[in-house]
Amino acid sequence: VKKVGPDTYTVSADHLNASTAKASVLEQAGEYCANQGKELLVTKTLKRQQVKYFYDVTFLCLDEGDPRLVSPEYETTVEPR
Repeated sequence: VKKVGPDTYTVSADHLNASTAKASVLEQAGEYCANQGKELLVTKTLKRQQVKYFYDVTFLCLDEGDPRLVSPEYETTVEPR
């Protein structure tokens, strides 16, 4: 997990299976925020496929009750091969 701004982080994972790669990044992001006693809000996902599937997720770790903590409306961006 890398910090990219105030309360904002990014994490990446790869796997031969797209679902496994995505689950891995979401699990890492969720655990990172939980370890800080905060809630996870995913703001962006990026999916790339070469031999493996690569997922990059940008997310916020927010305090419970933070007004930004709403149901996310994001799209997964898919990079062409």
